[in-house]
Amino acid sequence: MTWKLILAVMAIAFQAACQTRIDAPVAVTIYGDGVLNGVKQYSETIHKKRGVIEFESGLAAETCETYSRLIKEAVPKEGVSNQIAKSDYLICDVLEIIGNKKYREGARENEYGHLLAARLDLRSFSSSLFQRLGEKKFAFNHFDAGTVKTNSTSVTYETPDWHYKLEIVAVLDLNNNGKPDWVMWLADEAKVGNYRNYQTLVAYDVATEGAIRATPFPRLAP
Repeated sequence: MTWKLILAVMAIAFQAACQTRIDAPVAVTIYGDGVLNGVKQYSETIHKKRGVIEFESGLAAETCETYSRLIKEAVPKEGVSNQIAKSDYLICDVLEIIGNKKYREGARENEYGHLLAARLDLRSFSSSLFQRLGEKKFAFNHFDAGTVKTNSTSVTYETPDWHYKLEIVAVLDLNNNGKPDWVMWLADEAKVGNYRNYQTLVAYDVATEGAIRATPFPRLAP
């Protein structure tokens, strides 16, 4: 009876520990000094005047405050100058995502870049690489190793003609289900020609293994 009792207590303790890990909230964590400073100076950042960005609706924004309202209803125009302007508004997406939640600064050393290179399914969102992907070629690690580099928070695909970078800027539980969601910035730029594409992407419910899929933020209202 004694051993049965000990085993029963151990089983209950193990279940409780597992439940604690599952139910524990995902801390809002920010990566990168630029993003951290933007969030710290929330009011200044949201009201800062920026280059004009135009939307397909015919409306335009010059501040994060206006941008965050308009982008929920229409996409920015595709022109090169407009896409370049959009690159300055990605911080606005982060402010919209984090809001007034408490946050912490992320550690300098981690494995996000490596995980993105190995597990991110590049077919899950539109970009210049989309036409080159297939069943056997859909992750950064499937490209020539000499073109792909990683650091603690990002992965970069670099060729003489192209610069393509995905960077983790925040991790939090955006959809409130107890699982971590990764907020990423995409810079997709032709070195020759005038193609530009800048996006904020979110990988929802990232697990410890398996493919990671990303979707654009925000999702337009139906």
